[in-house]
Parts: sequence; structure tokens; C-alpha cells
Amino acid sequence: MSLITDFSVANRWLDNSSWAIYALTLLVGWLWYTSLYVDKLQLQHLNSSVRGKISIVTMPLLGALFSLFLVNDTLPYLLHSVSTSHVAEHTVKYRKGDAAKHCRYKVLLEDTKTLSHDRLCLAAEEFKRLPRKGTLVLKGAESAYGFNIESYQLSYR
Repeated sequence: MSLITDFSVANRWLDNSSWAIYALTLLVGWLWYTSLYVDKLQLQHLNSSVRGKISIVTMPLLGALFSLFLVNDTLPYLLHSVSTSHVAEHTVKYRKGDAAKHCRYKVLLEDTKTLSHDRLCLAAEEFKRLPRKGTLVLKGAESAYGFNIESYQLSYR
């Protein structure tokens, strides 16, 4: 089983998912404030400290952040896992990127037309083996929701 970092969401999903993010954010905010309205003891407890007053305002914002991750990353991956997919190849140009805290050996994908993935994390020996710029052929399973990268190879075209 691959990790979610090897999954690239289809751009058409991202183009049409903003309504779901707004709806889920409004639902979480409505549920939060409704629960505070119903549970007066909890509201009184939260109003007794500065941290509680801050949490009254920031909890819906945290819900918005989680709904963004859920709708744009997790939901397409789950739908891809249960839907029918076919073996596909994508040829993309790349360049080596700078190291980051979560991805030390990063390759930046430059011309992904239908996919949202813009980077690929590699092991140190694979990263050192690649030239500074070039073309990669990404192989994997593609569905209407995205592309699960299973392997890659350097293209010499």
C-alpha cells in the first residue's frame, strides 16, 4: 500500500471542490456554536479564562483547516482506493529542489497538466543519481480522482 504522499489529486477535483470545503466549514462552525448555545455550563467554563475565549473563536477556524485537508487530500485518496483505476504513465519535466524539513531530497515536477502534485520526495541515493534537470516518466494507477505514483524512471528522449 502506498502512502498518501505518493498520490496526486486530479486538478479537476480541486477545481470543483471549493463548495464542499465551504459547506463543511459552515457545518462545523454551526455545530460548534450550537453546542455552546445548548451547553451553557461549557460556555461559562470557556468564558472564565483567556484561553477559553480564544478557543471560542479559533475552533471553527481549526475546523476549516481540517475540512480543507479532508476535502482536498483525504477524500480523493479514499475515492481513488475504492474506484476503478487503470495503469497510466505521465511524462513530466523536473528539476532538483532544495531540502526541506519534511522532504530532504525533493524533485520539483514542473509541467503536470492534469495533476496537482508538484514535488516528489526521493531517497538520497536516488536523488544523487538524477541529473539536475530532465524528464521523468511517472508510472502508476490513475482514476477520475487522481494518480497514485508507483514508480518512476528517467526519460532519455
